[in-house]
Amino acid sequence: MLWYFVRPLTSSICGGVSYLFLRAGLLVLEAQKEPNATNLGFYALAFIAGMNVDKFVSKIEDIAQATWGIEKSRSSSLKEDCNN
Repeated sequence: MLWYFVRPLTSSICGGVSYLFLRAGLLVLEAQKEPNATNLGFYALAFIAGMNVDKFVSKIEDIAQATWGIEKSRSSSLKEDCNN
């Protein structure tokens, strides 16, 4: 029951973090920057990341592991073991 109260906060944080990652260039959606482009794509990805927190965190961990060699968190490793 606690998850139903914590999830909106967690979703908001993940959406904000995904937006920051996109703006900082850590995640890339486009090949080149258009001078008059809007941020609608960034907002859409932030919304999707907020709606599916578990998959977003898993993908960010995959990117971090491939890019910087950071090990996945214990909870993500346990979920992968249960799914296989």
